[in-house]
Amino acid sequence: SELSTSAQRLALSMGAEDYLTDGAVPREPGASDTPDLGAADTIDTEFVREKIKNRHLHDAIYTRCGSVMIVTNPFKKMNLFSNAILEQYKNAPVLTELPPHTFAVASTAHRGMVQEGLSQAIIVSGESGAGKTESARHMMLYLRYVCQTSEELETRLYGSDPITEAFGCAKTVRNDNSSRMGKFTTLNFDSGSKIQGATLNTYLLEKTRVTTPGPGERAYHAFYALLRSGEADRVSSLKLTTEPADYFYLNNNGAHTGEPGGKRTDKMLWDELDEALKAGGWTADGLTELWALVAACLHTGNINFDPAKTDTATITADSAKWVENVEAVLGLPGGVLPKVLTKMKMKVGTEMMDKDLTFAKAVDTRDALAKGIFSRLFDKLVEQINTSMAEAKGCDRNATIKNVIGIVDIFGFEIFEKNSMEQLCINFANEKLQALFVSEAVELVRAEFVSEGIRVELIDSPDNSAVLELFEGAKRRGGYPRPGLLSILNEETASPKPPDDARLVEALHRRFAEHPAYRKPAAAEPATSFTVRHFSAQVTYTAAGGGGAGGGGAG
Repeated sequence: SELSTSAQRLALSMGAEDYLTDGAVPREPGASDTPDLGAADTIDTEFVREKIKNRHLHDAIYTRCGSVMIVTNPFKKMNLFSNAILEQYKNAPVLTELPPHTFAVASTAHRGMVQEGLSQAIIVSGESGAGKTESARHMMLYLRYVCQTSEELETRLYGSDPITEAFGCAKTVRNDNSSRMGKFTTLNFDSGSKIQGATLNTYLLEKTRVTTPGPGERAYHAFYALLRSGEADRVSSLKLTTEPADYFYLNNNGAHTGEPGGKRTDKMLWDELDEALKAGGWTADGLTELWALVAACLHTGNINFDPAKTDTATITADSAKWVENVEAVLGLPGGVLPKVLTKMKMKVGTEMMDKDLTFAKAVDTRDALAKGIFSRLFDKLVEQINTSMAEAKGCDRNATIKNVIGIVDIFGFEIFEKNSMEQLCINFANEKLQALFVSEAVELVRAEFVSEGIRVELIDSPDNSAVLELFEGAKRRGGYPRPGLLSILNEETASPKPPDDARLVEALHRRFAEHPAYRKPAAAEPATSFTVRHFSAQVTYTAAGGGGAGGGGAG
């Protein structure tokens, strides 16, 4: 197949062999079909869909739309990321004369920082399996390349990938290596536009995946990598077996207990992870503690309660082994864990007294414990990654940071069969991004149209202000804020009263029953649920365990 005209110029300038070797490249005739939708005469939905589809069928996975780059996942290797291609985008006088590319997005941010002296942010959003993480990596690759990052900083930044993958990614029905957390990576520049460090921030880690992977999906890779590491002594010392199916958290809800998929095995993941942890500054003692926490999560999931005792949580006799295992790997005194899982402290007068948990609340507490352990371990891993990057040679620790370029890699809008607090937070974040997109992208186009004499009243831009008001609240007359959905959730979470899903939902119903972006449950829907009319679609959220968000149900 032939190259498109622009790709052909690119190939000839670098040597076509380098461009074509061992991978797909954009093919005619579709590759030259509307590379920039902003230049089209219409932005009709069907027109846009057909153009992107046609380009994708011809391996043209990038399509420009003004300041936005639309990327479709080719699900195959694309030979579009060599040093020669990096050079092309680095040296291009006018980026729009080259084919659309994630390198062009990164180059625009870098040039904006240098020329305008302002920090830049790149937002990468899309549904699971769309290729967000790979796109973010390609842009980071470009920035490290053009800025001549110190070799050690680049090694440490790149070397952290196996760690965040193992503890923040999982196999889903759409993607064998789906990121289940948001990431914000910043490169820090001094006054001479030289990179003097990098920082990784993470948010919205999907804690539910620790205890309840979806049907056909897996929990986080780290669990399986440890069990299939081939390190018999370590696995034995943690009182583990080598079979994921032996552990409830990895084997419930129709979860997948096999290998991660593709050409990678859990042993391969372990080897990469073990090397990355050691290179990232983890000592032998630190690694022992790290894997003890991972093992504790698995043992915790196998602790069961007697379902016949609904009002007084009681650990079953055959769970004694798993209780002992948790206490052993965490170094807890014997007998501490059963009390933690079956009792709660209540203040009566001036005294604190124990109250029995119900069967359901004990299960929630058990799961909350595992989620909490894993979440705090993940935070520690990210903290160590940042410490490691701060100590990289070749960076001036005393340099004054003038600007940063940040890349946000976030989940797209999510609608599942069961939507919890995690989906609520993710979808709220996407509502904020939608508002940002409208103000920054659509309004810029509107202003351009006005300058060209085009009637702007004909342009219909989406408005999600009602949804944002539902979440964030609104100012009353006199300046006092009217609480939003998030404020009420926070109040219920912080309440000293025992978590109560019905009480939480009733509070939401009282406040938002008449709100245009809110809907109470229909007769066929769970009583402890509510629906939000998002800009993308209606989503019904369940509060099961949500009133106990402070107790760990969904949070």
